Amino acid sequence: MPDPTPQAAGTDMKSVPEVLAGDTVPPPPPYFDEGDTDPECRPFSKQSMLCPDYARREAAHLWREVWQMACRERALPNVGDYLTYDILDQSVIIVRTGEDEFSAFHNVCQHRGLKLVEGSGSLGDDGQFKCSFHGWCYDGGGKLRTLPRAWDFPTVEPGKVRLPPVRIDRWDGWIFINFDPDAEPLADFLGDMLPRHFALWPQAERHIVSHAMRLIRCNWKAALEAFLEVYHVPATHPSAGQFASDNAAKYDVFGPHGRMHMVKFVTSKGVSEQELVDHWIGMGLAAASDSIPRVPEGGRARGVLADYQRQQYAARTGRDFSRFSDAEMLDTLEYHVFPNFAPWGGFGTNLVYRVRPNGFDPHTCLFEVMVTAPDPAGEKPRDADLTIVPEDASWMVAPGMTGLGPVLDEDVANLERVQKGLQSDGYQEMRFSRYQERLIRNLHQRVDEYLAKGADGPAS
Repeated sequence: MPDPTPQAAGTDMKSVPEVLAGDTVPPPPPYFDEGDTDPECRPFSKQSMLCPDYARREAAHLWREVWQMACRERALPNVGDYLTYDILDQSVIIVRTGEDEFSAFHNVCQHRGLKLVEGSGSLGDDGQFKCSFHGWCYDGGGKLRTLPRAWDFPTVEPGKVRLPPVRIDRWDGWIFINFDPDAEPLADFLGDMLPRHFALWPQAERHIVSHAMRLIRCNWKAALEAFLEVYHVPATHPSAGQFASDNAAKYDVFGPHGRMHMVKFVTSKGVSEQELVDHWIGMGLAAASDSIPRVPEGGRARGVLADYQRQQYAARTGRDFSRFSDAEMLDTLEYHVFPNFAPWGGFGTNLVYRVRPNGFDPHTCLFEVMVTAPDPAGEKPRDADLTIVPEDASWMVAPGMTGLGPVLDEDVANLERVQKGLQSDGYQEMRFSRYQERLIRNLHQRVDEYLAKGADGPAS
């Protein structure tokens, strides 16, 4: 069992369970769940971040064998809608084939290997994908329907030619794919914790209000690491660190997955309760900012802001949030779905992260941030379009990222310096803390396990 290290040991801070016990509206039982895994506490070689051979082995034995989130169901609202998901040198077409049915195929024409489609679109009236090179056409089920000059292909039986399928499954409004036809079912991969916890805050009932992606000059694991701990907050985000404490966080590992819970508005830095409220709303992190509530004498910012969030979300969505706890309305509750997907729980300003390697380059990655909000009653708003943030621009250029942008900019600056520092001859091993970087140790350990399972096979 994991070491039950107190989160606030050596400080005057309350532990996370102690804070939750004092909330006006206490959280549901899953908030008190303890992780079932304690990853090994040991150094890890920096070569996992730098070595091209390690990246090639990840391509062969991790990315081609693991379940990975490809898109949202909501991205394909109509039968015949499709989009492409690209990872490394592979491209997958995901298409809605029925009211509640989706299929996935390798995105390659079976004639001369042309990448069949780019981006997203709809099959249209003819219901077919058409290769732009020679006009071979495939229906939404992947079957070859049109073979121009069929008489000239005596060895081709059109009825037997189809786009090779890719395994596909769904969870809570997200679509996952897996290149390994023999992989365990998605439900087994996710385990019990994730579906049980997210049943409280269904992701299928939220929409994306802001979505941005940027190339970052660091390894994909380094980018993800920065969002699996809040140990960095006081040094990296000094303005935000005044209003939050890295000590008020709890980390739990559940098999390959994990959860980080950071409680808000319990800082011991001498900031007044009213300043906590003013800062939160002023940064645009609350549900709305048309008015700033006052903390009554002897009151606590945590309770005042939780009530504020309930009222604002109810007004915005027409739904009743009165039964939801203070923690669900305020706290950062980030889940790590191995290997590269991190959705937040609760009902606050929720984020979703996804990071992918940039081809086979171990020194760059593609990092995505999504901001989500609850659906209004009886509505399912379309998700915001993806904004590509140029490398030399701030995340604030993406619509809806104004309050979050400066924080992300600070993270990116660190990450790119990390990648440069990793190349120093004066640094060989990555040393992660026993508790606060527990999720990071689990990430590296699980990646190594995937690579070890494929050690006897070729790295392609």
